[in-house]
Amino acid sequence: LCVGVYFFLRQYAGGALSLSGALLSLGAIPVQHALVTTRGDLLGTAFTFAGLALFPRVLPMAAFFALAFSAKITAVYGMLAVTAFFLAARRWREAAQLAAATAAGYALVILVSAYLSDGRILEGLFSFGYKEFDSAVLLASPMLTYKMIRQDATLAPLLVLAVAVSLVPLRDSLRELTSLLLACTLLVTVVIFAMPGTDYNHLIDLYVATVVLLIAHLAASRIELRHGVAFLTLMALLATTEMAWHFKLWTPTDQKSLLQHLERT
Repeated sequence: LCVGVYFFLRQYAGGALSLSGALLSLGAIPVQHALVTTRGDLLGTAFTFAGLALFPRVLPMAAFFALAFSAKITAVYGMLAVTAFFLAARRWREAAQLAAATAAGYALVILVSAYLSDGRILEGLFSFGYKEFDSAVLLASPMLTYKMIRQDATLAPLLVLAVAVSLVPLRDSLRELTSLLLACTLLVTVVIFAMPGTDYNHLIDLYVATVVLLIAHLAASRIELRHGVAFLTLMALLATTEMAWHFKLWTPTDQKSLLQHLERT
């Protein structure tokens, strides 16, 4: 994840800012929790940003987007964002090539998964989507997403700031890949929270996209170095404060289990 974020940011910022963004991408609680538990969420995010780091090479991006889909079927925001960027830039051929190549990769992932599971994975996905989907929950998912984001002391203020800077001016934001990435990630996140049982681990992608946008805009602005350092320090403090508070709220058993895991690793 850090490598992908770093090289993606290198298209917008210098080495120091890119490294800061890569390290800050690990700062939120959902990311930290994914690092010490067995989850596929972080792998999907890592593959997505590895693909974005290869922008604008279509076929390598499509390959990594397909790998992201294999790790997490909702990790489609990278492909959506780059395709939207190509369309906004009137690069029709590249948009069609990326969409087609990525769709082929998705189809291959589904076919291989179905073959290896004797079709059970398709039955499970169809059964879950058919039985669990509720139109009422879909309509309420923006509010559910808002409530989940509000509980994240790191993501909430950074996301508000990211949305603000990406909308000024709105016309330019439609041509910026980082702004489109944040918009597509937020849209996918809202759809995810329409499914019952989703939890804060699905905020990983949104947090990383938020950090990437803020670092890219910080690099493009005329902010003096000391102000940039102060901003990055504030972001780091938000992340560490939330981690400390979150750990404080855990039960003693949870704390002991995490400490034992960290000692082993």
